[in-house]
Amino acid sequence: MTRQISESFSFLARLMSLLFLASSLSAQQPEAGEIDDALWKILDNARPSVVTLLAYGANGGLRDIGSGFAVSDDGLIVTNLKILDGTVRIEMLMADERTENLELIALTDLSWGVALLRGAGVPPPLYPGEAQSARIGEEIIAIGSPKGVNVTLSQGKIVSRIRHRANNGLLQISNDFSPGMNGGPVLNMDGEVIGMLTSVVRSGRPVHLAIPANVLQTMIAATTNRAAEQDLKKVRERIANLKTELDEMRPGLEAQCSSDDLSLIDSVINNAIRSGAVVYNQGDPLACYRIYEGASYQMLYRLKDRCKIASRFLERTLFEATTARDPGQYDSIPAAQAWIMRSAFDSLTGDRNRLPLGRNTDDKPPPARETDT
Repeated sequence: MTRQISESFSFLARLMSLLFLASSLSAQQPEAGEIDDALWKILDNARPSVVTLLAYGANGGLRDIGSGFAVSDDGLIVTNLKILDGTVRIEMLMADERTENLELIALTDLSWGVALLRGAGVPPPLYPGEAQSARIGEEIIAIGSPKGVNVTLSQGKIVSRIRHRANNGLLQISNDFSPGMNGGPVLNMDGEVIGMLTSVVRSGRPVHLAIPANVLQTMIAATTNRAAEQDLKKVRERIANLKTELDEMRPGLEAQCSSDDLSLIDSVINNAIRSGAVVYNQGDPLACYRIYEGASYQMLYRLKDRCKIASRFLERTLFEATTARDPGQYDSIPAAQAWIMRSAFDSLTGDRNRLPLGRNTDDKPPPARETDT
């Protein structure tokens, strides 16, 4: 009997202890309204610094939408590198609905997938903090422009640190966001920037990540040499000249070239783009350029004396690509050469052919590297 009473008291003591612990933990949690107020305060403070980036291709069409945020007092915007693929003009839409063009590329980092752009009229900055402030399990918010909706937030946590490519320390996060938010800031619950939004594809599924703040800090510190900045206009002018030239030829192109000739052009270009996009995505722009170059020579050989307008245009394109000596916004001269060829192919096929490659919507250049969404 004594043993039963003792065990009953022991059970009651443990139960009361658990109830007290649960009550204490509950008392430490903020009310739902307090959480909402904290989130909206962070968003209100950060919103003026976050921008929507509209990327336009060589044919003048909108081909990508991304996010970015100001990180310096001298006009720097940090964003995802992939937004530069095939882009000849970037329009920056700010929270107050002002727009500015971003013409200068201050610095890019291919391994991390980060670009620093510079422009006039840039909003007030958010300064990236130390990466060490990011802790596993920490609550965070991501801010950006999903599908161009300017500007919204997504709440989540830091799940882990992972390795991607040659980089250690990428922050895997649980936030749910659309591709348009790539390039936006990731902040902790104190409103401090701990990284930049990006995403990769693993086993066919998107993994949401934050590039740590110390990477951004290092890049910002390396932008003091403005003489090394690149102008988006450099390759744009060659592409625009080719497009103008073909536009002037187009009435004669349809009249002079038979349907068989046009089918040949479309078929060779389709095959070249499918092969070239794959190796470009694998990080080999030179191989992509060689595929496009080979396709051009194949068309020249097979057309021979037929469809001379197309042949002249292909010869002009090969000359422009071969003589390119400035990469412009691209990572290398071969990448610029590949884009010159690809833009010319798109102009040559016109409305007859729009390959659904990658995420691009209008001029369909080779999609970004295979790990980007």
